[in-house]
Amino acid sequence: MNDKKDKNVIKLIEQNNQGKLIINNEALEFIQNLNDHVGVIVAVGKKRLGKSFMLNRLVDFDSQNGFEISHIDEPCTKGIFMSTKIIDHSNKRGDKMKLILLDTEGLESKESSKEWDCKIFVLSLLMSSYLIYNTNGTYTRDDLEKLSFVTKISQNIRKNSSSEMDKNDFPELLWVCRDYKFEIKNDDAGRDALKEFMKTHFETDNLNKTKDFFIKSFKNIDGFYLPYPDLEHKNGLSSKKLLLGIESYKWDDFSGEFYDQLNILCHKIRDNVQIKIFNRKKLKGNIFSEFIRKVVEDLNNEKTILVVDLVEVLIKSDANRNLEEIKKYYSDKLEEFFSKLPMEWKLMNSLEEKTRNECLDELKKKIEESYLKEYEDLFKSYCLNEKDKSGIFFAFIEKNKLLIEKLCYEEFQRLELEYKARMNEKLSNGNCIENFECYENDLSNNILSEFKEKVKEFSTNKTEPVIEFRIFEDKLKNLREISDFSKIFLEKYLENEGIVKFHTKLPIQKLKFFITFVLSVKNLFCK
Repeated sequence: MNDKKDKNVIKLIEQNNQGKLIINNEALEFIQNLNDHVGVIVAVGKKRLGKSFMLNRLVDFDSQNGFEISHIDEPCTKGIFMSTKIIDHSNKRGDKMKLILLDTEGLESKESSKEWDCKIFVLSLLMSSYLIYNTNGTYTRDDLEKLSFVTKISQNIRKNSSSEMDKNDFPELLWVCRDYKFEIKNDDAGRDALKEFMKTHFETDNLNKTKDFFIKSFKNIDGFYLPYPDLEHKNGLSSKKLLLGIESYKWDDFSGEFYDQLNILCHKIRDNVQIKIFNRKKLKGNIFSEFIRKVVEDLNNEKTILVVDLVEVLIKSDANRNLEEIKKYYSDKLEEFFSKLPMEWKLMNSLEEKTRNECLDELKKKIEESYLKEYEDLFKSYCLNEKDKSGIFFAFIEKNKLLIEKLCYEEFQRLELEYKARMNEKLSNGNCIENFECYENDLSNNILSEFKEKVKEFSTNKTEPVIEFRIFEDKLKNLREISDFSKIFLEKYLENEGIVKFHTKLPIQKLKFFITFVLSVKNLFCK
């Protein structure tokens, strides 16, 4: 292969000297990195029937730059090759996928054994979501009988340990008859002829068994006639002569019915290819790559391939891994956001909600649809389980509450000191306070309002009160109330009255009257 071809096509699977399947890890990693659902087109059939040429047309490769083609008798493709040009594709139903194209070694070549052909077909059957079976001329019992080995294959492919494969777990099949020499009446001529062929050409029980199993092995079966290639040459050489150098021609060198029908065929394939599915579960690149690895391992060990069980294990394992990664991301983000608590509840809830929604969006991208609800619930419970009072965010909520409580007490102590300082300042240097009760009451109310304003953003988390203001109102009341002679209000009142007496020479009887009043109030509070 030339350098450009090497970049466009890579070997996925080959056979070693012991007849074992060998995976090219570079190609498998290429598939693994596809984070979207995949559709997989695989072409199988005898050598020299244009499988590679057709696949090149699907990805718009010239013969020199895509899957290798040649006019010589030896097969160009040894093993299974993959195009590195992955197509972002939507089929006629609007299903979005990354489209992978695989080209297989020609069946029945003198270089390969029946056992190797069988493995190629098993891999093609299990890897494809759209399988193209390439034959020559028209539909024949001989071509169908050549696939009779699929009955043997079926013994080693099962849905799970207790049930056989469902046809919905198999790919769609397009049976393409190449070099068709008769008139093609319409675009559906191949499909109509295949339907008629399947109805009328199977007289014996063995043939009917082959036909029945063939039908059960595919989700849907379609047919297509492709005429002999037309090539134009300025020297008037025949198409047959020109085709001996087919690898040197570009697509624009072709013309006529072949050109038109191959374009129709490619359009048909693109329309009908589906996402790779097992048991109604759509496969993404990472799951598909591990599926290939496990299938190759089972084939090498001659083990029964329990397809759906295998896929379920892979999907579940991948889902668990993704969940752990997302949980760690969520936890790390909260550690970063809440490294400096206490924090206002509105901001705290906003940061958590944004992070949680970001993680849920990531779950939707990475978790297979049928498991999504289960893993969303697991993740939400990991974040916050109010019923069990658990979860990462719950722990931060509790921590924030404790730190808010500490903040409140520290703030109240500061304001208490401010209350004392302002009273002392007012009474300093022998000054007295006119309307002492009004001044003190305004001061205490202002301090309480300042306290509430300072901590109001911490006071309620959603609808749940976090700060009990009544506790601090009672503390301020206790600070001020006239319950004994050491209380600040009484202390300052007496101090103020002493100053007033000094300045106004009030009779001592007034002070005695006030003390009597104080003691009566004290008794009232003590009750």
